[in-house]
Amino acid sequence: MGAMYFLQIVNSWVASGALLLFLHSRKRVPWMTAGCTLLFQAYVDAVTLATLAIFSILLLPASVLRPALWYAVGVVVGGGIIGWFFLAWGARLSPRNPLRWIHDRPSMVTFRLARPSQFVRLAAIRSVLCVVAGLTLYGQFVSFHLPVPLIQALALSPLIVAIGNSPFSPGGIGTTQLVLIFGFAAFAGKGDLFAISLAITVFNLLVRIPMGLAMREPLMETEAIADEQPKLAATLRAG
Repeated sequence: MGAMYFLQIVNSWVASGALLLFLHSRKRVPWMTAGCTLLFQAYVDAVTLATLAIFSILLLPASVLRPALWYAVGVVVGGGIIGWFFLAWGARLSPRNPLRWIHDRPSMVTFRLARPSQFVRLAAIRSVLCVVAGLTLYGQFVSFHLPVPLIQALALSPLIVAIGNSPFSPGGIGTTQLVLIFGFAAFAGKGDLFAISLAITVFNLLVRIPMGLAMREPLMETEAIADEQPKLAATLRAG
């Protein structure tokens, strides 16, 4: 996780790749299983953010998210079908069915073992993070003296989390600016929105750096313990 926080400064996709490498090299998780575990995390995030987007559109019908309503509904419905498939439907299919082959893949173990209660807990954590992101964004608007209502900041927080935190450039530069400039165009000029978007990007970088530094020592201790375990096992067998 410490490595992930450092590498998120460069790109979130690189950070995900680092976590894959850690799961494979330190935890002996097969590559495909590690990749599907990250895929499950993305599945939870997608369904949660789509659900929050639907509530935001219903709460504010004039929101810029309005054109994406049916896309969000499609994501939630598709996510429900996927969850039902791995919980009950897939195991009842004939062994010759191609869908049963997908269900039984060893790499899909996370999807098969995940329970609805676990999904709800993960979705609740993501929802709280979205609310915190919206409150933080509103505080940044206030600090720049921009007249953006709190309800608007909260309503657009799912879009900001989904797009702004999936950068195609270092540090999220580009996507964050795009979301803020077009999402809040009715409340401020492009120049002011561009300035606050750059400030938010810099703020995110400054927050992530100490988080990575704080995780450095625990990460090193974990690696030291992992290195000592084979030696300890060999000593016990020799004794």
